[in-house]
Amino acid sequence: MNIIQILQSAAEYATLIPAAIMCILPVQHHCKVNKKVLLGWIVTGLAIASVVCGIIKIKFALDTNALILPLTAICMAIYFTFYKISKQKLWYVFVSVIAMFSFAGLSSYTVEAQINENGKVSDLQTYGLIAQWVIIIGFFIATIIFLPKIKWLIDDYHLENVWKYIWLVPTLITVANVLMVLQDYATVNVGRLFEIYIVVDASFLVFYVLFQFMLYTIAKAVTDKASAEQNAQMLGIQATEYSILKKYIEDTSRLRHDFRQVARTSVRLAKSNDTESLINLLDKYNASVEDSHSQKIFCEHNALNAIVGYYYDEALQNNIKCSLSIDIPANIAVAEVDICSLVGNLLDNAIQGCMTIGENERQISFKADADNGDIFVVMTNSFDGYTKKKNGKYSSTKEKGFGIGLESIKTTVNRYNGYVNFYNDRKNFYTDIMLKQNLS
Repeated sequence: MNIIQILQSAAEYATLIPAAIMCILPVQHHCKVNKKVLLGWIVTGLAIASVVCGIIKIKFALDTNALILPLTAICMAIYFTFYKISKQKLWYVFVSVIAMFSFAGLSSYTVEAQINENGKVSDLQTYGLIAQWVIIIGFFIATIIFLPKIKWLIDDYHLENVWKYIWLVPTLITVANVLMVLQDYATVNVGRLFEIYIVVDASFLVFYVLFQFMLYTIAKAVTDKASAEQNAQMLGIQATEYSILKKYIEDTSRLRHDFRQVARTSVRLAKSNDTESLINLLDKYNASVEDSHSQKIFCEHNALNAIVGYYYDEALQNNIKCSLSIDIPANIAVAEVDICSLVGNLLDNAIQGCMTIGENERQISFKADADNGDIFVVMTNSFDGYTKKKNGKYSSTKEKGFGIGLESIKTTVNRYNGYVNFYNDRKNFYTDIMLKQNLS
């Protein structure tokens, strides 16, 4: 055992270093601890482990996988422990990187099969190892180039049914590559087997790349469509609020004109000591002012105030008792379209739920406030108790009056690393939400 052998063997295990970095980069801002410190410890630990494993492999004549598999398992445990994001997304990133490295590993055997036709698969693969590292560097550069798109996919695409199953594709590709690992270099060089071998593996690689591209393209299209629908909803509400504001201005102008007439009449009645007529005149005028000046201020956030006002008026029109307590400042880190979409969907669902029962039982309790940099929303609304669930999750029952929008609410909450919980009893539907404003 000499230094060259140790370094060559250690280089096989050192492939875990770029693999770890490629797993971490898309989710680094979700790290529970200091991301730079953790990355430094991981890289240092893997570098030391590579040398130690290289020595052990040579000393005891072990197969590379005998040590690299448990080392990978340890890395996976650290990955899932220190990064706070959906486990399904973490698993997808992890198996996708493993799939890429399975192509790199297979290239090592392919090169050695051509250079050393009569060699043993267990031999140290000098040229194969170089080919493996060239492929790894290529994948690493591609990851850096497409990192913004990968981050977007992880952070902004939250369709759970997709994340639940897409990990199967890179997993199946990895399994296929493992099954294609050569057992005997001489066998693959018989006839045209080597050419077929290359074509099959290249086809897997093309399929893997196309799959990743299609996943991003479809996810972007779906997300953009949902965003466009939310924006259209906001524009509709803003148009309604504009009409209300316009009417309010017109009513105010009319009241100013009426006030001059009432003032003149009041002076005449006061001079003639007709107290009873003066009181009646002022009472009627006061009532007309209260009816016209119906615009309410729910919070300091103008856009949110508009959305709440819209649904508050709709609730009153449907004889729904409302208890609203909103303490949201004018300036918050949550985007205007996100907070308005979330609250709008909540209140729309609540109103639709109330419409399933008699007028005397309809009620909505809505509370929202900002505390320690986070936004908390708690809502309770009455409904008929009928819900639909699929895999333990609520689904739309629009035909029964129970509104839609729960998926949109979850998407918004996930965007801010928040928390959402929906639950119900036989009479009420409950919603608890927390949004983090500080996403650093």
